[in-house]
Parts: sequence; C-alpha cells; structure tokens
Amino acid sequence: MGPPSASSAPPYRWQGLQFAVPAGWTDDSLITLTAPGAGMNLTVTRDRLSGSLDAYAKAQEAAVAAQRVPGYKAQPMSTERHGAVDVVVCERQLSDGKGNALVQLQAFAAVGGKGTGTGTGTEIVLVTATGAKATRSALHDALRSVLASLSVEST
Repeated sequence: MGPPSASSAPPYRWQGLQFAVPAGWTDDSLITLTAPGAGMNLTVTRDRLSGSLDAYAKAQEAAVAAQRVPGYKAQPMSTERHGAVDVVVCERQLSDGKGNALVQLQAFAAVGGKGTGTGTGTEIVLVTATGAKATRSALHDALRSVLASLSVEST
C-alpha cells in the first residue's frame, strides 16, 4: 500500500505552511486561543448546518447533558444578535464540590446562505470560551469581542 494520493487542488495554507491534502479530505480545524496567564481559552470551529440554529444548539446541549457529568449545571440558553447574525449562547458550569469551578460559554452562529441573521444558514460557527468561574466576566467579554468581529469571507 502506497502513500495516499494528494488532491489536484491548490496547496492548503495554514500559519505560513503549505501542504497537499489527500483527495476527498476536509478541513475540520479547531482553533484554540489562550489568554496570557489567566487560565482562559477560546476555541473557534465550523460545522455544517442542516436545520435551524436553535435546533442545532439544543441538540448539542442535550448531548452534553446526556453525559451526566457530576457537578455539571447548564444555564438557560439565550439568543443574542451580533451585527446581522443571530447567536444562541449556552453557559455551563462544572464544579468539583471542593470550591473549584469552571465556566464554559458556547456561542452558535449560523452563517452563509440566505438564512444568515434568521437563525438558519449553511454553516455554523461555534465559539467556546472556558475558564475558572472567577474569570466569567472576562470570558463573556472575550466571547462577545469575537462575535462582534466575526465575518465570513466570500469564496
């Protein structure tokens, strides 16, 4: 068995690197950004959206809740508007029972297609901010900063 064949597509470019991607493979990247010294991080990724933004967010939240992690607590989902895009935000807390708690804010934004701004689109952008409970306010600020500056490049 030989090496996988590279696609005839242009080279894939990422952070100053370029390389061939095997034929048929797709980019399912997850970008992770960390705050200096604060124990907080942001992740950004994309997914296909087949249905409504609300249904997608509820399905994701149900999948997390189904894991029945001790100390897990979800807050009610909220809908916000950032520019022309509707965003569903979920907040989760996880406590170890010893006074240590994490907060995770996850935003789901439908982008692309005719549905942008109405809760439906062709793709979803997921932005997740995670950190200690004491950093909750800074997490909210970071999440909203990313959402306020989010744009989709036309291809």
